[in-house]
Amino acid sequence: MGHFGIKHLIKSCKSIHNNELGQDLAEYALLASLIAIVVIAAVTLVGGTLANTLNTVASAMTGVAGGGS
Repeated sequence: MGHFGIKHLIKSCKSIHNNELGQDLAEYALLASLIAIVVIAAVTLVGGTLANTLNTVASAMTGVAGGGS
């Protein structure tokens, strides 16, 4: 009977450890998804302005260098 109690205790400890590991993975996944949402929002908000700025720079460089397509 005592032997069964030890096995049960070890199994319970492993179960608690596995549940904590699953919780940690879920927290990391949630954090990664929140970071992705922030990055997407930032790119969406700044993307148009950045594209206009890069087009202006490209046009100026083409005019100065005399190159281009």
